[in-house]
Amino acid sequence: MPAKTVLVVDGDEDQHRICGAFLPHLGYGVLAARTGQEGLRIAREAQPDLVVLDLLLPGMDGRRVFDALRADPATSHIPMLLLTAAVNWQRLWGAETRRLRVQLKPCTPRELAAAVRELIGGP
Repeated sequence: MPAKTVLVVDGDEDQHRICGAFLPHLGYGVLAARTGQEGLRIAREAQPDLVVLDLLLPGMDGRRVFDALRADPATSHIPMLLLTAAVNWQRLWGAETRRLRVQLKPCTPRELAAAVRELIGGP
């Protein structure tokens, strides 16, 4: 079993394929959620080491997922990587940046790896 697990919460199938292929190659375990509600459920159950979160999700958007994870004592400690194509993310996000790193899409696998390692270290 991998030493560290990353939960990818993104409605984009291509992003799941990229993360699902690349992160295990680096030694991380990967869990996938395609909606905000599913991401919340998996984060609470699995307690991943990192949540990679898109802003634009079907149903519950990424900001609401972030707020719910931070408000829950069971998940408030989990660092998050906001991986988004929304260039106006700062206006949508406000000043909240605690345990949050932002990486704009599209990004290279090298950029993704650097962001993950910055937040949780290597496997």
